[in-house]
Amino acid sequence: MTIRVALVDDQTLLRDGIAMILDREDDIEVVGQAGTGVEAIEIARDTRPDVMLMDIRMPEMDGLEATGRIIADSDCDGIDLSWGSKEALLQLPELIARREGIGNLLAEGTKLA
Repeated sequence: MTIRVALVDDQTLLRDGIAMILDREDDIEVVGQAGTGVEAIEIARDTRPDVMLMDIRMPEMDGLEATGRIIADSDCDGIDLSWGSKEALLQLPELIARREGIGNLLAEGTKLA
């Protein structure tokens, strides 16, 4: 069985490098590449990959919004998202909260003045 993979990142060099590594595997086929969230939606619809590796920070539409739209429009179970660093990953809850209109995030046990 061949695993069909789509790569989504606004850095072409990164996408090409990952594609080159994956192309060496007999059981993996890179079925598409995209540089924006908008393009990711089109690739997901047109190629129906088994796996999508998607960056979060991209122009036009970020990976979070694209992921939500792709999942809503398909029978996809999930998409793996990548983030540049562990420090940046810690910002993910805040990014999601802002997108959903949440003003502040408070950790459990936070004492309010």
